[in-house]
Amino acid sequence: MQDEPNGILPLLQGALIGQASRELLPTPGASQPAEQVVEVDTGRPHGLVRIKYRLMRHRHGKSENWFWTAVHAEKVSESLE
Repeated sequence: MQDEPNGILPLLQGALIGQASRELLPTPGASQPAEQVVEVDTGRPHGLVRIKYRLMRHRHGKSENWFWTAVHAEKVSESLE
């Protein structure tokens, strides 16, 4: 797992990654920084995890949509439970 460029991100549940982005990150937009980092307690087996999100933009015609996408996760500490 040391060579994984995404860290432990593939081991985390998608619902947890999405919930963290909705609840802990600012509304995505052009005025936001390119990357944000949040820490989430995932419980067992990973404990406290630091997730790095990157701001992305999708354009289609005249419309554009800004969104956060998770790019890396690393274990900070074991869960306190």
